[in-house]
Amino acid sequence: MQQLKILRTLVWTLICAVAVTQAVAAGGGENWTDLGNGLAGTHGAPVLSGDGPLMANTTVTLSLADARAEATSFWAIGLAAIDLPFKGGVFVPAPDLLFVAPTGGSAGLPASIDIQGGVPSGIPDGTQIYFQCWIADTAGPAGFAASNGLVVTATQLYDELSEELDALLAVADPPATSMPIYTSQDFGTQTYVRNPDCWAADIDLTGLSPWNALEANRRAGTLVSPRHIVFAAHYQITPGSQIVFVTADNTTVTRTLGGVLLPGGDTAIGILDSDVPPEIGFHKIMPRNWADYLWELSRLPMLHLDQEEKALVRDLTSLNESIKISTHTTPIDPLRASFAETLIGGDSGNPAFLIMDGEAVLILTHHTAGSGPFYTAWFDEMNAAMTSLGGGYQLTEFDIGAWVQP
Repeated sequence: MQQLKILRTLVWTLICAVAVTQAVAAGGGENWTDLGNGLAGTHGAPVLSGDGPLMANTTVTLSLADARAEATSFWAIGLAAIDLPFKGGVFVPAPDLLFVAPTGGSAGLPASIDIQGGVPSGIPDGTQIYFQCWIADTAGPAGFAASNGLVVTATQLYDELSEELDALLAVADPPATSMPIYTSQDFGTQTYVRNPDCWAADIDLTGLSPWNALEANRRAGTLVSPRHIVFAAHYQITPGSQIVFVTADNTTVTRTLGGVLLPGGDTAIGILDSDVPPEIGFHKIMPRNWADYLWELSRLPMLHLDQEEKALVRDLTSLNESIKISTHTTPIDPLRASFAETLIGGDSGNPAFLIMDGEAVLILTHHTAGSGPFYTAWFDEMNAAMTSLGGGYQLTEFDIGAWVQP
């Protein structure tokens, strides 16, 4: 019953958004499958295609092409396929829901219909929805033409994020070779050589500082703007300390830490004496509307760093906005576990990220071996601190909506 209620909501948004156009049918996404069984009419068999992920708070588009103009179309949508003989063709979806729309267009020319609607939240992962369109058409064998059947499979952002990181691990060299971010680090000469075989080598991690003058490779700092750096309040870097960053081509960039503010919890933010160059990146944070897209977190894999500058893996277990803390744990998946190490003293302040569209999106910096401040929950306090420190920057949110629905 819940699935059918969600289906009705989805269909209602589709019905309310019917637009008759002469547009070319949209291309299909990887979660859409053409099931065939079209039935020819005036302009051959009408073609139905779909675009967009069936994911909460995104938009899907159904596009019908090569339909008879100035006719009536009957749209069948169901949660299963029945593939029954009908009007000389095959009726593909179970007719859980039906609606009618005019094809419009100009007589004698193929008509196209684009129907777009928002996807409600709560569709269970893996749910399949089937579509087919029947058009009143005297050229059809029984007065009807029919499009091909089409099925789309629902997915969750949780799956997308898990698969993105797991795919990197699946092709990585053995952990001993692919965990180190640098093949060599010489703190005396400030010489660093990035490891091309690191499993995270294609992710921009230039905003991570491998060294500071206070305690060398400890008391880690992470850029959240070209001039602002975050670290653990209980393990902060002293103002006046030099901080080193390393570009992708191994050029060392040094800045001096100015003022430091403590917005609350175990968050600390400081300002550098000047902006880093464009060759040094900074990290976006999880957007404030993250829960609109991501409601499952159980064992979501994260990239995290330690004092030895290794790319490790831990599983995110919670993002708690009320107490503003994130929790994480050692992976149980064998592949992820082979890239995991226990956090130890001196690792505090090192960051953890979700990999989203090839970017390392900052979630937390380590406070204990299993938790840290959830930076998105500290959004207002962090921005206020950045304003007080100066520099003209604020936190940047990663746009989940633009990623999943380009």
